[in-house]
Amino acid sequence: MMNKFFILLISALMPAFTAFTQVKPEELLLQVDTNNLIQKAYRQKLNADGLAARMGLTLVNPEFEVIYQWGNPVYIGNKTTISLTQEFDFPVAYIYRSKLAKGQNQLLELDFRINRAKILNQAHQLYVDLVYSNALIAELKKAM
Repeated sequence: MMNKFFILLISALMPAFTAFTQVKPEELLLQVDTNNLIQKAYRQKLNADGLAARMGLTLVNPEFEVIYQWGNPVYIGNKTTISLTQEFDFPVAYIYRSKLAKGQNQLLELDFRINRAKILNQAHQLYVDLVYSNALIAELKKAM
């Protein structure tokens, strides 16, 4: 599927190759890097996975209670009770969870870089094949 995408990309850029003498490979790779939909989708997935990794780092929801008891103000008076409860783990657990989330984010970033390098490598290989084919066609036209 990715090969079909790159072939479509190169064929779409083919008029640019013939209109101008030759596109530099750096310019083509820059265009592939900025316009590749697979890479954009993978970047969004990386961001979503990074947020999911950090999701469990905060404390769970606190419980807040307010109790107002009516009474006879002369004898007992009105009584108000306010309570706030929060469950938490041992603090070292949060440190390890944070380190684990950072490690997962680093792995996701490395995976994105590997995927990006593969895409750019395929685009560069297709570019080299296209230049070779064009040179071969030009030589064959000269020979005829």
